[in-house]
Amino acid sequence: MKYIVFSILLLLSVLPLVAQEDCFGPDRGAASTDWDTHNDWAQRQDTSILKNELDSKLRSLFTCRSISDDRVRDIYADMSLVVARDVGDASCFKGDSGVVSLDRARHRKWANSKNRNSMLEAMESKSMAGIDCLDHRRQPIFYSDLSVVMAGGSVREGQQQFSDPAVAPPIQSSNELESCFGEDRRAASRDWHDHHEWAEHHDASNIKNGLDYKLRALFTCRVPGSDRLNDIYADLSVVIAQYVPNAGCFHGDSGTVSRDRNRHRKWASGKSRSAVLEAIEWKTQAAVDCVDPSRQPDFYADLSVIIAGGRIEGERWDRDHDHDR
Repeated sequence: MKYIVFSILLLLSVLPLVAQEDCFGPDRGAASTDWDTHNDWAQRQDTSILKNELDSKLRSLFTCRSISDDRVRDIYADMSLVVARDVGDASCFKGDSGVVSLDRARHRKWANSKNRNSMLEAMESKSMAGIDCLDHRRQPIFYSDLSVVMAGGSVREGQQQFSDPAVAPPIQSSNELESCFGEDRRAASRDWHDHHEWAEHHDASNIKNGLDYKLRALFTCRVPGSDRLNDIYADLSVVIAQYVPNAGCFHGDSGTVSRDRNRHRKWASGKSRSAVLEAIEWKTQAAVDCVDPSRQPDFYADLSVIIAGGRIEGERWDRDHDHDR
């Protein structure tokens, strides 16, 4: 009996992927969730062929009756996140900041009120504009990211966008906090330049969303103990104080702009995880609003490295922040 129940549950778990695979007919390549397979093919193609192939896959998927409308809407939201992460520049989409939003719920909500044709038209527009805006070295990566999602797979951040060392620095190896971020290997990276490169292509709203996502992932994770989280809170608080020494940015709270790490650590030691998370979320959101846009990528990268369990290099810190002292 247990075997029968297990078999039924296993069958139900794979049905969505089987149905999605059927959308591409005999084209096993289009139905593959292997990122490397798509990337190897795309490396040998020019922009026009990549666009034509993406358009063909989109039409096959969004007109496929083997998958439900809700599943199509989920795929639309997932693909929209890929576009926002891989491209990130609103000017590529006629200034539409909504296209480069990293808020999946926002894309899913938009799709809720649309039919398949409307979603297909919107995704075709975003995909074509996105690939036109990317350097030719990054086009195969963009193509592969979208192809994996269309096939029912998920894109690992370690694969996504920067697998070519000529495009950007490699992501560092794993650390003890990596599991807190699931498959999002970029969030777990301790490479400052990796985070900075991403932030350079995003506005303050996306930077705030990105930080909030990472903070929630970390502070609700059971891997680090409370002491470890309190240490991270104190380190983050010092970075915030370095970047934003004006207490007016925090409703006049002089404690927020203190550079005394022990003071921040002592405050956190008597609080619950949720209270510490709420405090650091508030401070980071307020700080981003007060940091000059030209310095927001630096701020984002510094905080991201600490959230991932890394440290800010003293030489870079001293050089970049002398004028704040």
